Amino acid sequence: PIVDLSTNATAHYRARFSLAVADGGEIDFNKLVSNADRSGLRPSLDLLVISQSVPLLRRLRIKHPAMKMLLPIGAATLMSAASLAAIADSLGDAGDVADGVVFEITHAALGKLSEAGIAGLATIARMGATMAVTDASVAGLDLASLRQLGVLFIGIDAKTVESGFGVNAAWPAFLQAARGLQFQIVLTDVESSV
Repeated sequence: PIVDLSTNATAHYRARFSLAVADGGEIDFNKLVSNADRSGLRPSLDLLVISQSVPLLRRLRIKHPAMKMLLPIGAATLMSAASLAAIADSLGDAGDVADGVVFEITHAALGKLSEAGIAGLATIARMGATMAVTDASVAGLDLASLRQLGVLFIGIDAKTVESGFGVNAAWPAFLQAARGLQFQIVLTDVESSV
């Protein structure tokens, strides 16, 4: 869940998944995505997650109509015309909840996108989908360009905000610029409420 700190209530969800294996073990999200990226199966995995998440989002929106679901998407998916067409079909089929789908790409993947990947990202933005950049570094983000692409959420690892010696010096300026462009900041991997 993504908790809104002003209300202390769940505002949105991030889709995270794992794979159960025959011996009863589990392959966690990070390892599953990494393996899918390495093996060339990331587009198939992303499309599966979309198809599984849209019905869940529809059920969640019965009680909370403004809820959004952040779904991971990989660079390989953005470079695949067939995957982009399937995403467009999925968003078309999602109908009433399509505006609740937020595609999430990591900052590292965003920085390594080829021209085909950038074109894919622009295609998704033209579909009206909202975007999120996760695992972001406060330094090196072109906020104005991200806003043009339809990025609404920026996910930052909570550990990078305060490293034990006070708040990161770049943080206040980043927050001011992000607020000015109406980004929503998501702190990820929060390990304690203190």
